[in-house]
Amino acid sequence: MTTARLRSPRVTPRHLLALVTAALLALAATACGPGSSLFVPAERLAPPLAAVVDSLVLDEWRAEALYREAAGRFPGVAPFPALERAQGDRVGYLLRIYEQYPAFPPVNPWGATAAREVTPSQAEVCAIAAAHEQATADRYARALSLKPPPVVEKVLKVNRAATLSADLAAAKRCR
Repeated sequence: MTTARLRSPRVTPRHLLALVTAALLALAATACGPGSSLFVPAERLAPPLAAVVDSLVLDEWRAEALYREAAGRFPGVAPFPALERAQGDRVGYLLRIYEQYPAFPPVNPWGATAAREVTPSQAEVCAIAAAHEQATADRYARALSLKPPPVVEKVLKVNRAATLSADLAAAKRCR
């Protein structure tokens, strides 16, 4: 008795391409059909909240530029380099919001090539810093009153707490 050997089908690039194409067509048919949840549009930020987040990003960038300029002009004054880094960290946290929602962040008008603000005396910069940090903490509180989604709320709370506990205190100690 002879045993017949089963031959496996020959897999060629053409067969592989046909298989992949069929799989993609089947996936597209199920994903785009009624009641499918594969490609659900992402949640969007409410326009008032999006405007507040945009303004907070711009405000933090402005402060970062001011502290960068002050650190260059007054190199021996301790809080300015730390405040500059802190503003950069806060901007980074705010920019994560844009990764969660289909929106583009604003453009940084105070980037490396932008014109710098004229830095007044050290005492004036310290006073400006203290006023700015208090105003920023208040703006974060107002943003939290808009009842943002959990992702946004977390970032706003972290940034507000850091502003109150570290930045405002450092700016008030500045002389």
